[in-house]
Amino acid sequence: NRVIAIIELGLMGPVTVSGVQFNAAMPALGRGNLSDEDVAALTTFIRTNIKWGNKASEVTPEQVKAVREQIQSRSTQWTAEELLALPVK
Repeated sequence: NRVIAIIELGLMGPVTVSGVQFNAAMPALGRGNLSDEDVAALTTFIRTNIKWGNKASEVTPEQVKAVREQIQSRSTQWTAEELLALPVK
């Protein structure tokens, strides 16, 4: 859910990834630009990329659609704290 949410609306402010802190903005990529299938493919690439140390499951277009429906009223980029409040699926 969190990766889909970031692709959909972007991310701003400080975030720590694998012990390294970043403080920048990632623009929204998904809303109005990418189909559910496109976001599923991108998210699957990120989650299964062994070179990055990732070994998670694939993401389906149905999962993307469900997250989009869950966050449809939101219009601003996420912060790390807000993302941590989202349920993990």
